[in-house]
Amino acid sequence: MKKIFLRLIFILFFLSVLFISYLSIVGIETDKFNNQILYQVKNINKDLNIELKKIKIILNPLKFNINAKTTGTKFNIKGKFLEIESIKTKISINSLINNEFSLTNLEISTKTLEIDNLISFARHLDKRPELYFLERLIKKGYLIANIKVEFDTNGKIKKNYEISGFVQDVNISLLKKYNLEKLNLKFNLKDNYYEIYEVSSLINNIPIFSKKINIKNKKDYFDFTGKFKSKDIKLNKKKIKSFLDLFNLNINLKEIDFNSENEFSFKVYKKFKIKDFKISSKKKIKNLLIQNDLKIKNFFPKITDEIDFSDQILEFNYFVNNLSIKGNGKVKVQDNFDKISYLIKKKDNNYKFQSSFEILDNPLLIKLLNFHKKENVKTTLDIKGEYKNGKKLKIDFLSLLENKNKMEINSLILNDKLKILNLESINLDYIDRENKKNKISIRRKDENYYLKGTNLNINSLITNFIESDNKKDLNIFAKDFYLDLELDKVNLDNKHEVKNLRGKFFVKKNEIVDAKINALFSQNKILKFTVNSNQ
Repeated sequence: MKKIFLRLIFILFFLSVLFISYLSIVGIETDKFNNQILYQVKNINKDLNIELKKIKIILNPLKFNINAKTTGTKFNIKGKFLEIESIKTKISINSLINNEFSLTNLEISTKTLEIDNLISFARHLDKRPELYFLERLIKKGYLIANIKVEFDTNGKIKKNYEISGFVQDVNISLLKKYNLEKLNLKFNLKDNYYEIYEVSSLINNIPIFSKKINIKNKKDYFDFTGKFKSKDIKLNKKKIKSFLDLFNLNINLKEIDFNSENEFSFKVYKKFKIKDFKISSKKKIKNLLIQNDLKIKNFFPKITDEIDFSDQILEFNYFVNNLSIKGNGKVKVQDNFDKISYLIKKKDNNYKFQSSFEILDNPLLIKLLNFHKKENVKTTLDIKGEYKNGKKLKIDFLSLLENKNKMEINSLILNDKLKILNLESINLDYIDRENKKNKISIRRKDENYYLKGTNLNINSLITNFIESDNKKDLNIFAKDFYLDLELDKVNLDNKHEVKNLRGKFFVKKNEIVDAKINALFSQNKILKFTVNSNQ
């Protein structure tokens, strides 16, 4: 009897082990948990229904729970369907023994979903306005996702959820002006932190690529940060304009060919209101064409209709109406390429600028000073200044350097018609076109000016400044002023000169109305020049 009892116990133990092994390895299919799962789903939303097939369960005896899996599931809410590839969950054996069925987690893998249908489905679950705007913005696209959630003792979703997957071929329309097309990306979403990576897309047909974009939920807004690249981009005038409009830039660009690396950040508030947009960009510009609207043919006689920037290294930074552009490379204003470096800063309607321009194989003329750049000799122009509210141009510093030739202007202020409002000083030391030495300085004191120097050739200056019939060329002063003269030597032409020129004249409405000048002519004869217009 004892042996029979032991054999019976052994058989039962063996069958139990065999049954547990079968449940642990092969498992069984059942629909006994369907109602309990449906009840758990109703805790998420009372209108949410689920169509379940039989569930395959596999026992985990070590953790004392059951792993359950089903495929081909459909969620349904108010006629909107969402098809699921598979659902996995863990069911506590203790909860079954105590007749307290509960899910501890869910792992959901979707089929390929159309994003607009997914958003429409989500809007029936959640009435947040963001989903409404997403539905309006996104035109098409597909998504596959894996969703992992855990439930607390009350059946509510914990905050340690994780959603990962990828989207393909998404089209988004923004403000009818900016189109995001063929968007492909991977994502990993956690509570208050979203990671997007391996992004590729077209913005207004401009291809961009990004390794990673981070999004943080900051309660009142979403904080975006990321990097993206653009490679071998060629844009025509129309496409360039849509980009410049983003930064309120009025530049007549005709064509650009470039590569770029960019970092950006911005905040998105309710109703997709974007604030604190910031971008830092490093660009390699192969070629950039700008329509040349500059009226500077008098200085650059071979000026072209287009300004051609080539092989430029450029840094671009923008943040809340503050813009800076820094770069250097080759530029063609006339027949041949020259070198240029520049720094431009924009805040609201104010511009600060700084540039250095090296001219080698192109001409440069300054008719007023009878200066002509020598061929194959490097001439450097440096300028630093500020342009305020489209009304006033201030040139802090302007210089020309060519071997021993030096010209320098300090604190020149021009009005909106480019007439001189104020001038602090001018220093000139150069050989002119007639091979004459010129060395003078002009200084301002109060509202008057003082011209001093050792040498000045006025052979062409007299023609351009006094005897010219072209009033537009001489109409350069916005204010009336007195000018005191103190010059050691003045060349009147190639043969005649005067020494110890002293005097004073008054300029009113760009005309000399009063003057009294004395100088020593040849054989110590005194030359006097007087103007008295009684104006």
